[in-house]
Amino acid sequence: MPVALPQSQVNETALPMDALHPILLGTVDLRVAGPGTRMLLGDLTGDGRLDVLIKQPDGGIDDRYVPHEAQCLAAFDLEGRMLWQAGTPDSGVRGSGSDIPAQIRGIGGDGLNEVLCVMEGEFRVLDGRTGATTERH
Repeated sequence: MPVALPQSQVNETALPMDALHPILLGTVDLRVAGPGTRMLLGDLTGDGRLDVLIKQPDGGIDDRYVPHEAQCLAAFDLEGRMLWQAGTPDSGVRGSGSDIPAQIRGIGGDGLNEVLCVMEGEFRVLDGRTGATTERH
């Protein structure tokens, strides 16, 4: 229920109503990462700014019984530039009912983030800056 403030508590220097609406600063075209994707945000490049990691699950499985893997990972900066892509997107993927095993996390002790994921039946560590696989397990 809305509450009306007494006139004495209204801030005369408050922003005008127009300033409360979002302002579009730019767009990022994520279609190259394929359909059925999910998004993660994190600093992949080490520049202190957020980047976007798009993760696409593998398709054609019954995910009630079989866990997903990452089919494709694609990284973008907020200016819309693709930084790297690991795997190949599948145009037939329509989403998933379970989690896609990929996360952004710094594990190297160097202050930079890696991407930890399961792809092609193995656990992988990818360099967050380049997408290159640095470890396979």
